[in-house]
Amino acid sequence: GIEAEAIFKVNEGRPHVVDRMLNGDIQLVINTPLGKDSQWDESAIRKTALPLRVPLITTLSGAEAAVEGIKALKEESLGVISLQELHAGEDPRVED
Repeated sequence: GIEAEAIFKVNEGRPHVVDRMLNGDIQLVINTPLGKDSQWDESAIRKTALPLRVPLITTLSGAEAAVEGIKALKEESLGVISLQELHAGEDPRVED
């Protein structure tokens, strides 16, 4: 339920992920680098994402957690409780 698109890494051709970030086309990057060959791409992606404030996820488990969080935000509102309330079992988001 989350729109996603596979995009070229920098060494794979143009337009690539850095081009698309600079154009403002990307809101989130999931890049799972593998091996020494991907170090240059990883560096270019990270150096572009950071100043543009584009979230960058580099593990599949992190991507899965982000997707679950995005889905939860779409389905329900976001609430805040203190750690003390959480550990005391006092969740004001839950009605009795």
